[in-house]
Amino acid sequence: MLEPQGFYDAITAYGLPSSIIDLDRSAQDAVPYHIKTAYGFTDPFIVDGVTKQGGSLSPLKCTLTTSLCNQWLMDIKQQGALTIQTHMSCTRTLHVPTDDLSLWISMIEAMDDSLIIRHSLKSLKISARCADHFQATYGWETEWRKNALYAFNTSALNDKEGLMPSTDYSNPQSEVTFWHCVPIIQDHITFL
Repeated sequence: MLEPQGFYDAITAYGLPSSIIDLDRSAQDAVPYHIKTAYGFTDPFIVDGVTKQGGSLSPLKCTLTTSLCNQWLMDIKQQGALTIQTHMSCTRTLHVPTDDLSLWISMIEAMDDSLIIRHSLKSLKISARCADHFQATYGWETEWRKNALYAFNTSALNDKEGLMPSTDYSNPQSEVTFWHCVPIIQDHITFL
């Protein structure tokens, strides 16, 4: 279940009509649910204010909400995102108008899978904790057993495992940092 506030915050942040929020709220007010078990369906129970994961609007809501996380990570001063630009742009010898363009890649998202790209371990840890903090604010928890640290073109990480920071999910505003051991992979990326 996704908390809809992230979607509502995205609607507001992107300047979309607030009537979208009103329509969505009306679709989530007192929704009866049945759970299918091996013994049949349960008696109905009422759920308020959550988006059913896998529902028809879930991908759109998830995409807009996580786009806010991506935007937030781009605003972090020490975040170290990957910058893609032409060689002419790097040397400041602009030849065509597009040489003046740069593309910053902060995070790649595909529903509940994320790939945070950074050029240093320090900036990755800052961004990972911030992303975890963002997700926890909207009721999401990182599944640390499915995480990995991908490190390419470096000899600084020779260990098989590394520690990554996360936030206190019961209190996302807390400054407490938890550390999770994740495998370090240096030869391929598994995404999705």
